[in-house]
Amino acid sequence: MVVEDDAFIAVALEGALLDAGAKSVRICSSTDEAFAALREHKPDGLVLDVHLADRADGWAIAELVNSVGPKPPRIVFATGSPQDIP
Repeated sequence: MVVEDDAFIAVALEGALLDAGAKSVRICSSTDEAFAALREHKPDGLVLDVHLADRADGWAIAELVNSVGPKPPRIVFATGSPQDIP
């Protein structure tokens, strides 16, 4: 799953993941969309934009994913503002 509000970046990440062997990639552009997708399906991996347009705290998604039980998906954080990551 790719959670990214910039469509160009999201599509580029999707292509890279598919080229690397991912069977499918779901793109979510908002926190609400990501939460809804996570209720439907637990992904193997998650590329997460830390600063989404609808919520400046992408960490909430990571915290939810890590609390859903054993073997949570691997998470890769992405941001254009690495200096803002605590």
